[in-house]
Amino acid sequence: MGDSRKEAVYGIPQFAGTGYENWKFRVEKFLKSVGLLEVLTKEAPAAAAELAKFNEQDCKAANLIISFIHDDMLDLIREKDTAKEIWSTLENVYAKKSVSSQTLVRKQLAKLKMSEGTSVREHLKIFDDLIRQLKSAGAKLEESDMVSQLFVTLPESYDPLVTALENFGDGKLTLDVVRERLLAEELKKSDRMLDTHKEKPAAFAGNKQKMRKFAGKCNRCHKKGHMAKDCRVKLQAEANVASGGKAVAFMVGRSVATEAVQRKIVLKLDSGASDHLVNEKNCFKNLVKLNRPIVINVAKDNESIEAWHKGTITGVNNLGVQVTINDVLYVPDLRANLLSVKKLARADIKVTFGRNAAKMEHEAEVIAICPIRGDLYELDVYYEQGSAFICQVEDANLWHRRLGHLGSANLKTLAGMVTGMPKQSDELAFCEPCVFAKLCREPFKGTRVRAARPLELIHSDVCGPITPAAWDGSRYFVTFIDDYSHFAMVYMLKRKSEVFEKFRNYEAMATAATSLKISKMTVDQGREYCSKLQEDFYASKGIQVEPTAAYTPQQNGVSERFNRTIIEKVRAMLTESQVPRNLWNEAVLAATYLLNRSPTSALKDQVTPVELWTNQKPNLSKLRVFGSKAFAWIPPQLRKKLDSKCREAIMVGYAPSGYRLWNIEKRQLFVARDVKFNENCFPFAGVHDEQSVVPLVFVPYDLEVHGTRNLQSSEQEGERPV
Repeated sequence: MGDSRKEAVYGIPQFAGTGYENWKFRVEKFLKSVGLLEVLTKEAPAAAAELAKFNEQDCKAANLIISFIHDDMLDLIREKDTAKEIWSTLENVYAKKSVSSQTLVRKQLAKLKMSEGTSVREHLKIFDDLIRQLKSAGAKLEESDMVSQLFVTLPESYDPLVTALENFGDGKLTLDVVRERLLAEELKKSDRMLDTHKEKPAAFAGNKQKMRKFAGKCNRCHKKGHMAKDCRVKLQAEANVASGGKAVAFMVGRSVATEAVQRKIVLKLDSGASDHLVNEKNCFKNLVKLNRPIVINVAKDNESIEAWHKGTITGVNNLGVQVTINDVLYVPDLRANLLSVKKLARADIKVTFGRNAAKMEHEAEVIAICPIRGDLYELDVYYEQGSAFICQVEDANLWHRRLGHLGSANLKTLAGMVTGMPKQSDELAFCEPCVFAKLCREPFKGTRVRAARPLELIHSDVCGPITPAAWDGSRYFVTFIDDYSHFAMVYMLKRKSEVFEKFRNYEAMATAATSLKISKMTVDQGREYCSKLQEDFYASKGIQVEPTAAYTPQQNGVSERFNRTIIEKVRAMLTESQVPRNLWNEAVLAATYLLNRSPTSALKDQVTPVELWTNQKPNLSKLRVFGSKAFAWIPPQLRKKLDSKCREAIMVGYAPSGYRLWNIEKRQLFVARDVKFNENCFPFAGVHDEQSVVPLVFVPYDLEVHGTRNLQSSEQEGERPV
């Protein structure tokens, strides 16, 4: 380790990783004083004479910058040759020009309040520092935005001055003018306080000695000593339900999303609009198609446009306040996005129009500043595109997809049977993948005697052949279902003759897991179940095999229905994600994993098959949408220092300690634990690739419950095949 002391060169402390903005300011001023600042931005000239001079200046500038950097930081720039490359590297690492940095500073600005008696000069110092940080983070601030933000931070005693300043002519009210007036006003107030014989002007201060403390109880926080209008408790705004049970039109709160906001939508305040209207589809958190369109009249006579969708927009405004706008109509033909003042009023949002900006208040608290741009007042809302604050709103439709398109009734039932999943009350939207995958005839009616213990009765059936063959050559799969718990195990087969080998594996696993023996097994009359070798094995284990009557699959209804459910899930998952069909075997394994953790009408108690099999309530917090985009962390041993820390993949299943992921580029399967997902993005959407892939060894059964296969530390070895 080098010496941690920061030596000063030409009066400039060496940069050691902190205070980059101040260090950058000093270095730029110094380089400008010696005529070398242009080297950081100009390209090398083509002329030989000019190039020699440029190289000399570049060498001097590079040496100076290096002398201003501490030894501990030199590894970052050691391989850079020119002053411009050195400077760009430092900018990319420490300038933090990202929307997440902007959001952090905006939150600090939203919390900034000047208390009575605080020095205006000190307050301006803090305010200017935050504005400077915001600009350094890449934000483009107009003069009116900064002035409006400064007004919001001032105490009530400065309201008369703010009102006077708002009446300035367009273009005359600048941040410098406001600073001068605030400092002058502070000086006047100090003079008034020194003159004890003069009465304080009523506009700026009251006679506090004559004010009596309120002895009653606040109707808001129920504490004594103040009235509701003076209550300081920051309450999150609740939904304002209009008369007649109408939905909320506007809602605000002080909690801000932790994920980085990515885009901005500009909403123009319109007192003539009866609805909120937006022409950008990407800004919606959710969007629902209407049964019939809403007709919207436009300014031109006899002309109208139609809105077929309605949704919700969630984001953060310019004060760092979280905003939720409900019942927003999506109108792609609209020229500008409109925010209805009428709907804001119904939601108890007070809008006050000033000369340079409009102010939105809720319960006497300022929640937004809308500066005037052109001839209209505009509200900026910053939102995340795609997955949602990346947290993402976990509504019923998302969990429906995570659970492999589980039905509505089972989805609501499952929430009380597992952990890691919120309760579901919303109805599911129309799901086309479910219709394409699950449309079928009405079921046959019938009754049968259920097993009284695990492994008393096993149902088995082979499904296939399936076209195309899977990436590992599999064309079939065989299922083994415990009648008591309905816990199922699935094995992939290249040939039907492998059924006996898979059953021996299943029998050994199930016996070890439950300490019980299989008594009976229901199968069809296929030869894959009835060889002489198998009959001898059944006899040695005391297993009574009950084959069904010829051409009567209804007698093995449990297996037949389970296979149909598996195929329906696989169809729905493949239809939505559009992954290549030769990954159907991964979809089958994932679907089995989900079915073992989903409700079934065969179990009367409120339990899932996996809970009845293992006596442990399943946790669904790790579930993600099949085929969605994944970002898997790469261990430091497998990447260089400046390489990306993750690789892109798609989610195809679950492993005992992570996820089964498919590397699109290298066509390999790998297992990873540290993964981030974008569940609304499907990399294979619109791509049709049925090429063969490298064969891989698969883990055939429910990994989380019985993961006995050795994955050979594939979580540490990156993309080495499982």
